[in-house]
Amino acid sequence: MEKNLRDHSDETTRGPESAEQGTQTRAMAGKALAVFLLLMLAFTWGNKMLREMTIATVSATGVQRGSLDKQYTASGSLTASLSIPILAEEPARVIEVFAKEGQTVAEGDPLFTLDYSDIVQNKKDAVQSSRDTVSGKQRSLDWSAADLPTQTLARLQDRQASLQALMNACGQAEDAYQRTVIAHGEDNAVTREAKRALDQAQYLYKTEKRRVDGDAAIRDYLNKSEELAKAQADLAKAEGEYAALLAKVREDNGKYTHTVVSPAVGYIISGSLTVGSMAPTGSASMMLSDLSAGLELRVELDEGSAGELVPGDTANVTVDGKRYDCPIVTIAGSASRQGMSELSFLLPGDAGAPGKSAEADIRKRTENYNLIIPLSALYSDSDGDFVYVVEQEESSLGSRMSVRRVDVYVLDEDSSRAALQSGLSQRDSIVTRSDRSIADGDRVRLED
Repeated sequence: MEKNLRDHSDETTRGPESAEQGTQTRAMAGKALAVFLLLMLAFTWGNKMLREMTIATVSATGVQRGSLDKQYTASGSLTASLSIPILAEEPARVIEVFAKEGQTVAEGDPLFTLDYSDIVQNKKDAVQSSRDTVSGKQRSLDWSAADLPTQTLARLQDRQASLQALMNACGQAEDAYQRTVIAHGEDNAVTREAKRALDQAQYLYKTEKRRVDGDAAIRDYLNKSEELAKAQADLAKAEGEYAALLAKVREDNGKYTHTVVSPAVGYIISGSLTVGSMAPTGSASMMLSDLSAGLELRVELDEGSAGELVPGDTANVTVDGKRYDCPIVTIAGSASRQGMSELSFLLPGDAGAPGKSAEADIRKRTENYNLIIPLSALYSDSDGDFVYVVEQEESSLGSRMSVRRVDVYVLDEDSSRAALQSGLSQRDSIVTRSDRSIADGDRVRLED
């Protein structure tokens, strides 16, 4: 009690100044506490904001079912699907050229004109020479006939007919023998009988021929008869050729010309004829692309891409801005580039001139797949291909989103999507875009 009395006495003794100092001290302590609380609140808010800034913002989509759309593009040049060589039938001089390389012609249009004057004269001379030969052979035969007795000459025709009949019998016996050998073999009674018949026929023919040949006069007559027959055949051939030539050429004041015309609607691929030159007969004077047969386009694709196509698949072929739906005609290995395949297409003949560039755009829909994702969702590293699946966790503090790596195997892909074998389900939501790098287990937020 004494102590309390002393304290009270001391407090009373300190007076008003001491009381004011105590009040100030308490006020300062309150301000310090308020500042501390504000700093703690700011630090907590800043830390939260910092964490929020480090979380990746991602876009996500679901897994789809369906097919892929493959697209292949290749270019090449148009060529003639059917080229017709224009040949000069005779080695004649060119006097006029109507069609030039790069020109389109109709069927029957004149291509070039040749001077046939020398050729006509040569054919005419050949006919006269053949006639002279026939006359000479006829005189020679007449002289030979004069050396034969009348009765021999009268029987000669019969003997020739008999010899011809024996020759025919030999041929028939030979055929019968060969058929018997095939049917029964050589060591067979039927075959041996056929062989005896053949030997008998040959013996009769040879005997009769020796009789005819043994008479020098008859032999001479027969030889000259054969020579006359050959000369008469040569004359008939020469006269036929001369008549055909006259029917083909045009005669004007003793000059004979022949104009070669186009056999079809076509495009002159090449032609090197000039006026005054000789038209070759061993090679084409011109090459004509038969437009009625269409044009051909050949392009090359790598073997992997070509292996997904089959003849009949359709492409859009563009020539000078115009598009044509063209099926693939053939697919074969490239003759010039290893690992490449050559595809051919047939276009209408009026699609363009041979040599014109064209582009083929081939599109093909694949089989149906259960798991299709955008290519933008596909990642790769040394361990293979993978995707990130968005997962949401619920806790007492709220929901939290993160990503989980899922390894996948790609079956096929087109320009924008990939088909997967397994690893995902239709319920999964996969990351297609992120504003920063992410890794397995990272927290993320979905883009609004």
